[in-house]
Amino acid sequence: MNNAVIAYDRYSQDKEKSAEIRIAKVAILIFCLFLISWTPYATIALTGCFGNRNVITPMLGMIPAVAAKIVSCIDPWIYAINHPRFRYVSIICKSHQTRSCWVRVPFMIEQSQ
Repeated sequence: MNNAVIAYDRYSQDKEKSAEIRIAKVAILIFCLFLISWTPYATIALTGCFGNRNVITPMLGMIPAVAAKIVSCIDPWIYAINHPRFRYVSIICKSHQTRSCWVRVPFMIEQSQ
């Protein structure tokens, strides 16, 4: 085989492997956030079902519920931050520092590709 073909194959394999590693890191992060946010809620729910209900105050019952639901708002941001195109757009808009940049960006991306 030609050395250029071998080098290109190695490059494409390395690129695929780095993308898979990046996706695995995001999946692990999302899973850890899920566990961290829903464990207090599960603890309060199980205490309410099988434990001493007098210990659970309304405030103590609401904090884990709100924390668990906030994670569903954080997850899309994690996906977006780890997406290369979103980072590219955010760099462009930071350099322009205008709100209208977000409207023009899809056209800029299509032209640059």
